[in-house]
Amino acid sequence: SEGAQAQFFSYQADEGQGDVMIVIRRTSGAEPTAYASIDDPRPGPRGKDIERCDSFGWEVCTFTEESLRSRDTVFVGIHCIDSCSFTIEARQTADSKIAYGRPTLLLVGPS
Repeated sequence: SEGAQAQFFSYQADEGQGDVMIVIRRTSGAEPTAYASIDDPRPGPRGKDIERCDSFGWEVCTFTEESLRSRDTVFVGIHCIDSCSFTIEARQTADSKIAYGRPTLLLVGPS
């Protein structure tokens, strides 16, 4: 269908299990734009306390373990200016830490 679209997802973080990483990959249609929050269940460009996810040819939303409170839910809003299809994958990186200000190798296999 034509026109702007938005879809919303949530991920329950487990305390002590590392940083949360959410990867969104376009499969067809318009390029998705992702926003994430631990406060707003419907994050978007005009929301309060919203983090714009980074784009590296795919969208990546990250929350460090230190920024999450016990059992936080991470909310993600995927917005497209026209119809789009995408995959979304969330995981906690207990075996590695996301380092801001340093290059971080992100290996994303086929879905």
